[in-house]
Amino acid sequence: MLIYAIGKRLRQLDPFEGLEDEDIRTAIANANGTRPSLFVPEISFDLLVKRQIARYYG
Repeated sequence: MLIYAIGKRLRQLDPFEGLEDEDIRTAIANANGTRPSLFVPEISFDLLVKRQIARYYG
């Protein structure tokens, strides 16, 4: 029953709520430094996901 409740709540969440395009660009730019990157750095992804999780629990 608990797993069902968690899954239901997760489906109701908007993963981009409170997250602007500029936030994503800034996180990627900060992770890359001065050189451009072909792929999104893992550290910027982790940072943004942790921030969204903190908003959910916070």
